[in-house]
Amino acid sequence: GGDCRQFVVTLSFLEIYNEKVRDLLTKTTSRKNKAKSPLSSPTENKGGLKIRMNKKGGFIVPDLSTHLVTDANQVYQLIKRGNKNRSVAATHQNSVSSRSH
Repeated sequence: GGDCRQFVVTLSFLEIYNEKVRDLLTKTTSRKNKAKSPLSSPTENKGGLKIRMNKKGGFIVPDLSTHLVTDANQVYQLIKRGNKNRSVAATHQNSVSSRSH
């Protein structure tokens, strides 16, 4: 018989930098807005997003955006956009070192 399975795939991208969690895929984290407030978005407070433990022992970030993806190109484009919004700073050995984990 024909086994008909359907999957829903969503993508989120966050950064933890200086003990603050921020969503790398919200529009307000784009580079042009970084000068105004580098760690803010509509759902982030001064300390960034909050990481919580769910009832099953896993971790969730309640206000983190999720994006429905239907193919590999959409995944690639979102990761590319998120990477542009990451915090980077020069180090002695690497001029574009990522400062997040």
